[in-house]
Amino acid sequence: MQRDWNEELQSCREFPRTSPQKRILRDRALYKVTSDFVDAAINGAIGVISGCIPPINPTDPECFHMYVHNNIFFSFAIDADLEKLSKKLVDANSKSWSSNSLQSSSDKDSIPVHGESQVPNGGKDDGSSSEDLNSTEISEL
Repeated sequence: MQRDWNEELQSCREFPRTSPQKRILRDRALYKVTSDFVDAAINGAIGVISGCIPPINPTDPECFHMYVHNNIFFSFAIDADLEKLSKKLVDANSKSWSSNSLQSSSDKDSIPVHGESQVPNGGKDDGSSSEDLNSTEISEL
């Protein structure tokens, strides 16, 4: 049976608070509903990310898919202006490249070869630990 999270939360908020005992019962009920909601939201998010929950709009592009699981709505967060963001990244990279290209020829000897980068201790790095800026890291609680 699907839970109506809003109805449960609102009914718990309406519990009386006249005595300390009633306040404790109200707070316990609110805590229980909130904890159950968080657990359901975490399980739903894991299901969405792993692809176990089908989108409610499968014909739209993947970045716009919406999902409903256990009466909780899920969607992916996106930047509203992706084109402007990518242009800023390209402009920033080209500016840093052009300022680096103005270095004297003696400084150019210290520029790492493609695939290598300087590490803080003065050694060379093979580039195997570089991070992809477009990747998403997911951690479980």
